Amino acid sequence: MRLGKKEVKGLFATVSGIGTTTADIIYLWAKRIPQLGIITTKSIGKEPKEGNVEPIICQVGKRSFRNAVGLANPGCEAFAEELKEIYPLPNGKFLLTSIFGKTAEELSCVARVLAPYSDGLELNFSCPHAEKGYGATIGSSKELTYKFTKAVKDVVSIPVVVKLTPNVDNIAEIAKAAEDAGADAISAINTCDPKEFVDSYTKKPVLTNVVGGLSGEEIRKVGLRCVKEISDAVSIPVIGLGGVVNAKDVKDYLDAGASVVGIGSALAGMSTEKVVEYFKLLEKDLSDGTNDAEKLTLDRIVMGYEPFKIKKIKKVADDLKIFYFDKDTDAKPGQFVFTWVPGHHEKPFSIAYNAPLVLAVRKFGHHTSRLFELKKGDTVMIRGPYGNGLAFKDDAEVFLVGGGTGAAPLYFLARQLKNPVIFIGGKNKGQLLFEKELKKLGRLVIATDDGSKGFHGFVTDALKGYLEKNDVKGAYFFNCGPEVMMKKAFEVEKSYTSLDKIYSSVERYCACGVGLCGKCSFDGKRLCVDGPVFDGACLANSKEFGVFKRDKSGKKVSF
Repeated sequence: MRLGKKEVKGLFATVSGIGTTTADIIYLWAKRIPQLGIITTKSIGKEPKEGNVEPIICQVGKRSFRNAVGLANPGCEAFAEELKEIYPLPNGKFLLTSIFGKTAEELSCVARVLAPYSDGLELNFSCPHAEKGYGATIGSSKELTYKFTKAVKDVVSIPVVVKLTPNVDNIAEIAKAAEDAGADAISAINTCDPKEFVDSYTKKPVLTNVVGGLSGEEIRKVGLRCVKEISDAVSIPVIGLGGVVNAKDVKDYLDAGASVVGIGSALAGMSTEKVVEYFKLLEKDLSDGTNDAEKLTLDRIVMGYEPFKIKKIKKVADDLKIFYFDKDTDAKPGQFVFTWVPGHHEKPFSIAYNAPLVLAVRKFGHHTSRLFELKKGDTVMIRGPYGNGLAFKDDAEVFLVGGGTGAAPLYFLARQLKNPVIFIGGKNKGQLLFEKELKKLGRLVIATDDGSKGFHGFVTDALKGYLEKNDVKGAYFFNCGPEVMMKKAFEVEKSYTSLDKIYSSVERYCACGVGLCGKCSFDGKRLCVDGPVFDGACLANSKEFGVFKRDKSGKKVSF
């Protein structure tokens, strides 16, 4: 397929809002996945937008989801600055930048800002859960579709792709209106049939937005019907998407008239390495008549909640508590779970122990304030665990270094080790977590910023002093805590061991836990499926470790 002056080299496309949502992920997938012809960004607007409060995604079938992300994005100016660093994409990939706007003038403004760093623009006329005036409000009207499409075509010279919603009576006439306005291609479909999804135990809607659009294999039939109707009505190319899982689905979309096939929800739960393998197998399945790619997709519910009753709450400080629950969870040190209070929000927490579940919570925002209101006997809904775990050989010499609530996963790991050396730090002695428990598990070194207990200073300085005085070579290190602390610890540790023996648990804004939303990007990887534990080789090459992270909108912010 040709879009404008550029040939699309690859049969597959990523889908807006799934996976390739930040510039670093886009660049990594462009380098690693030859089967991708088009890489689509998340939808970008004029101003930064935080979107809806979590939960924003829920799983309604093994390969189907409802979502109401709320068009979270860092704003076109900030996103353009990031695209400058990666454009043009490696291997000739076609960068399709998704944009939205409430008025034709606003949409045109966004288009002008992003066009210099894009191969094409996808106009989001399809989001079913955006504020009134955005998304599907436009795509439900052939007049508005024509007006907004023409407004963008009048100000840019690159191809324009119009993404349509299936939630209309006549999608073909809306596609024709887009073509008449100058659209170079149509993308279809976005999510279907926005409804609420009610948790079976609490009987409450899971999504904070209450209603969310349906994606995944349950919308495949609708997607195929819409693509067929569109391709019969227009002469421009169609990017077909919606429910694609395996090679048969790809063939069905091609038969319906699609020139390129988008893959979205099928990638749920896959690490970057598995995504690379999935596309490789999907290409092979198409040529060989096999069905191996589907084996990498989810075969069960991984986002379902379970009720956990609070058995005990230990107050450590006014802003710090330890919650002890009544049930076990199948987790490894380094993994995390999401806690959800129905009717309120959900957030992820590192696991302090798994049998039974123990979580350390620092009061910080709305969700943690709500958790602090709970009492013994109350129920918290838990999902997970997520992320990769960490284990060491029984005879390994291991140093554990933690600051603040980072001591929680250290406690979990220390219970599986033989006599580790443990460093924990806090602002003062009242902020030290699991002090008594850790003393029983290994050699404990305490540091406090104010000198109220143990070493007077940062825990990283205590670590440096200890290593300088003791013969330590080739030991393992695990760091958990504030990222600036971990960065300093890493710089000390690499003088005493090899990079493959240093690990750090990185924290990023995490919203789904299954790699779909991409909010937790870290050097192109997604923390929830590729992390949160990364080794020293990864950290040594990192552009952002200890330097910056992203806020809820996805904008880069310094530590």
